[in-house]
Amino acid sequence: MPPDPFDSRPAEYDAWYDENQELFQEELELVRDWVVSPSLEIGAGTGRFASSLGIGFGLDRARRALCLARERGVKVVAGDAGALPFKKECFAFAGIFFSIEFLAEPEKALEECHRVLAPDGRLLVLHFLPSTPVAEKKGQGFYAGMTQIYGTGDITRMARGFRLAYGKERANISALLFVKA
Repeated sequence: MPPDPFDSRPAEYDAWYDENQELFQEELELVRDWVVSPSLEIGAGTGRFASSLGIGFGLDRARRALCLARERGVKVVAGDAGALPFKKECFAFAGIFFSIEFLAEPEKALEECHRVLAPDGRLLVLHFLPSTPVAEKKGQGFYAGMTQIYGTGDITRMARGFRLAYGKERANISALLFVKA
């Protein structure tokens, strides 16, 4: 099995944010008002979203990427989205930013989000739309681990136990805000 590019080359991955500051700022503005504390980012990687949005905790499998997140002030935990190492109902917010495409079992990850979110907790999924040029990169470079690109309806169907509160689309991305039902 080839090395995980997010774990073996975290600085190279992280440099994308520096090279694409304008796009990254647009992504942040799309979701900034939805984040509340205490909060968790699943697939936090280098912590760019978590640190920029004031998200306190970050979880990822890529331990070397999490070292960068820790340097940004994020409390990091190495772990799997399908088995979150947190107590029941301990967060008001969970965010999955461009990570659902890389999860082997996204339904299980969403079930785990439901478990760790308090009543009326918020789940935010920021994802690529199937029509995005990123879809053509699936299987290459940092996109090698991408399992599938989901449409808004696909994610809404997988988010059982949540109600869709709001959705926004811009260019090739979608932001879906769910509330724990």
